[in-house]
Amino acid sequence: MRTTLCIATLLLVLATLAPPAAATAAPYVYAALGDSVASGHGVNTSATDACRRSAAAYPDLVYATLANSDFHDLACSGATTTQMLDTQVEHAGRMLGDDRGLVTITVGANDFEFANGLTYVRAFIPRLYGSFVRFRDRAAERVRTNLATALERLGAGKPQRTIMVTTYFDPFNAKSVLYETADQLNAQCDQTRRERPPCHQVMAETVQALNEAILGAVTDYAGTVADANVIAVDEVAAAFDEHRAPKPYCGTADHPPFEESWIQARQDGRLNIFNPPRNGDDCFHPNARGQEELAVMVLRAMPGS
Repeated sequence: MRTTLCIATLLLVLATLAPPAAATAAPYVYAALGDSVASGHGVNTSATDACRRSAAAYPDLVYATLANSDFHDLACSGATTTQMLDTQVEHAGRMLGDDRGLVTITVGANDFEFANGLTYVRAFIPRLYGSFVRFRDRAAERVRTNLATALERLGAGKPQRTIMVTTYFDPFNAKSVLYETADQLNAQCDQTRRERPPCHQVMAETVQALNEAILGAVTDYAGTVADANVIAVDEVAAAFDEHRAPKPYCGTADHPPFEESWIQARQDGRLNIFNPPRNGDDCFHPNARGQEELAVMVLRAMPGS
């Protein structure tokens, strides 16, 4: 019933948002840029597709509502902001062509190495925490700089173009398997050790640093009425907060139950963070419900919604 209601809400919200392209000869062009969250990694994706693109990803759900439109899915699992600049932005510029069009961007998590469990197990070790903070600060600066550059390249001189930039969510179970693994190395994740706060706070502060970098890039974009309309979709973290990765596969916290999670996970078994699955059930990427919710958020933030 919850999934049915979500899909119904998606269709209701989006039915009013189709661009005025139906009466125009040229199609409305939509380009989706970003990483594995935008590509739909793990939601019925093929192991032979290096970018792990899925027809259930939020950009595909957005595209399904656009009249007389062309869709170019450039999102690729593993992409950093640097890789997006080097490949996706230039390609999107060619595909978009003239002034009109829509761009969605979800990128930055790989600059922070969120998919690398070892990076964060090491971060939780008190004597290594200072090194992690320096890494985090460098990643935030890189995300802000690269994303602002991407917005400038895609938006300058394009007043009829809309660029939607999403923030991120904290997917981790409150008693994540990451924390349990670090505790085996005497991290004592539930406590403050030296300058390191409890591990769940480290993750919350890291997601916050990423989102602040993304929002900072949107602020840095010096757009005028002669440039694209850039919109931040900044409700993602709050919306996902009650729908994190469930137990027992992703951790031991009781909330949320499996049925209410928006994050990929199996219903039984335990994740080995040093050898996570490549195509889903990894306690990080949105499941089909999570992708639907992202689509709703993007379209709710569109002009005229």
